[in-house]
Amino acid sequence: MKYQSIVLALSCSESSSPVIEVAFDCVKQYNADLKVLHVNDPAAGKMSMMMDGAGHKYTEPEIMDMLMARNSDLNTDAVHIQILTSEDIPEAVSMAVVEGDLLVVGHRRMTIIKEKLSDSLDQQIINKVNCHSLVIPI
Repeated sequence: MKYQSIVLALSCSESSSPVIEVAFDCVKQYNADLKVLHVNDPAAGKMSMMMDGAGHKYTEPEIMDMLMARNSDLNTDAVHIQILTSEDIPEAVSMAVVEGDLLVVGHRRMTIIKEKLSDSLDQQIINKVNCHSLVIPI
């Protein structure tokens, strides 16, 4: 199958490097477009009443810097970054992937207890999307 539009669901975590590298390999192999998708939590970047934050609110320049750190020859005009804000990450990703042929997503192993209680985030995403998915262990 020839993939023309590849979507990289990026968590922006320290362990995202393998996922980014595989997405770049796929783009090169299929001469495809790359859409990088990140979903910020609505509370990201804000302090809560408990004096802790809901994580960092990532911006397009920060994501582009992450990508350029993995591939300094990257044609930035060929990369489309989309940042969404949602509490429901699987739903947000599935809505944004509608035009993609291949979704590249990372998978972090869960503890046995968590595994018994619920699906991982990547499983939830894959259950919602209607395109091929490539899951990369991180």
